[in-house]
Amino acid sequence: MRSWSLCLIAILSTVGAAGCGAISFDVSQDIPATTITGDPNSTPLVGNSDAPLTLDIQAETDQRHTGPASAAYLKDLSFTITVPQGGTFYFAAGVTITLVPKNPASSLPTITIAELHPIPNENTIHITPIPGVNMLPYSNEGATIQATAAGYLPTQDTTYVGHVVVTVKI
Repeated sequence: MRSWSLCLIAILSTVGAAGCGAISFDVSQDIPATTITGDPNSTPLVGNSDAPLTLDIQAETDQRHTGPASAAYLKDLSFTITVPQGGTFYFAAGVTITLVPKNPASSLPTITIAELHPIPNENTIHITPIPGVNMLPYSNEGATIQATAAGYLPTQDTTYVGHVVVTVKI
């Protein structure tokens, strides 16, 4: 009788914890190819690019029948040079990734979610996530992802692709 009640307590504790972030899953998405036009003079560059945050966390939780998400955290953000073959990010000095609310009246602040300074001279780079930044309110509101990079234009046309992984907590 005692072992049965201990088992029931353990099960109820697990179920109760499930609604508090104990259940999680990863959602990944490829980032389409982007080409940077080469410049033989390798002109210095500091620039921004914006893209909508297209991660539909609600759809992901519905698909898994897990219930509503309580949080979403950037797990990995990587970029790989595909052209030229074997190319590296030699031209980039640093990058910062931020979430910017679309609505100017939003109570959400602009927040940095990842950065990498300096960028290694490698074919694939992983932008380091800032720990503890909950992306869920930004996803729910429809934020924009802004990348700010510094460095030089590559000497030849360079194409890269990316991949993002977000951990969703229930």
